[in-house]
Amino acid sequence: GETRSCGPARTDCLVSQWASWDDCDKSCGGGEQQRHRQVEVYAAHGGTTCPDSLRELRGCNTNPCSEQDCIMGPWATWGQCSASCGRGQQQRGRDVRQHALGAGKPCQAVVSETRQCAAPPGGRLP
Repeated sequence: GETRSCGPARTDCLVSQWASWDDCDKSCGGGEQQRHRQVEVYAAHGGTTCPDSLRELRGCNTNPCSEQDCIMGPWATWGQCSASCGRGQQQRGRDVRQHALGAGKPCQAVVSETRQCAAPPGGRLP
């Protein structure tokens, strides 16, 4: 038989599995997310070369960013006067029903109010 010396072994490129998708870069209106993979073994001696792309992009959160103005809830009734005689204070509050979206009008910062009050003369409030 004839003996031939073998050259270095042919090595194909080997890439990792795709990593999981990154978070979307926008919460609405069409964002982008990407995932990556890595070369684990580079091609050598005429092996299959590595793919060009080690990164993939896709669209995400394509729902439109609707413009939504802030909606504040109604004011609650005034609380009890802090004084049982003389002058005191009472408070009332309200909450945010819907935060602004997109270019909608932002919420006003006022979520509570305080006012002066006078206790009825001669004693405690009912």
